[in-house]
Amino acid sequence: MNQVNRYLIASAIFLGLLVSSSFGAGKVLLIGSGAPDAKDAPLIDKLKKWGFSVDPHGH
Repeated sequence: MNQVNRYLIASAIFLGLLVSSSFGAGKVLLIGSGAPDAKDAPLIDKLKKWGFSVDPHGH
């Protein structure tokens, strides 16, 4: 994964966490192919450990 993709993903995660925390929903939307990809599993596990529910959606 190149540096630009990492920056975009990190920005999307930060924005999702910021929005989730400000509304108190505790839910993060994972935008991608619709089904979680195997490479997304570590991210999903980390978010779930932090108490968020992860909802995958297609782009």
